[in-house]
Amino acid sequence: MERKKRHFLVKIIAIALIISLCAPIGVQAAMPETVQPLASAYLTSYTAYICAMGDGNLEIWFRVTGTDIWADLGVLMIYLYESTDNVNWGWVKTYHFTDYDDETMLASNAWQHISHVDYEEGVPGRYYKAYVQIWAGPEDGGDTRYIWTPVERCT
Repeated sequence: MERKKRHFLVKIIAIALIISLCAPIGVQAAMPETVQPLASAYLTSYTAYICAMGDGNLEIWFRVTGTDIWADLGVLMIYLYESTDNVNWGWVKTYHFTDYDDETMLASNAWQHISHVDYEEGVPGRYYKAYVQIWAGPEDGGDTRYIWTPVERCT
């Protein structure tokens, strides 16, 4: 009788072991790092995009976040391009931060700057994209990054 109990117990342990070896197990070692690297010593993050507002009006939005409060933070230049076929592009307008009296494109003593410029001469049905020059830094230097916006069709 003792032998039957022992044999039964060995079978139960064997079945439990097989089930546990076949069960899916999450592995933490294969997880990617969740820490995002900084964009630079001066910039934490930046982005830009175009928003079609209708009737040929476009807004070119940007957000720049610094690693600290910088003397100047934002966008120095925006080059706007237009296309009829989303393949061949032509330059249509340049925005420069000195063209604005306020802090539309370049903020002073800021750690984050969110703003936009307007383009009211868009042609509905045409495609637009912008090449944006990002800037952040103290009075004696800083860092520049260049990004393209996603393509946006004018409405």
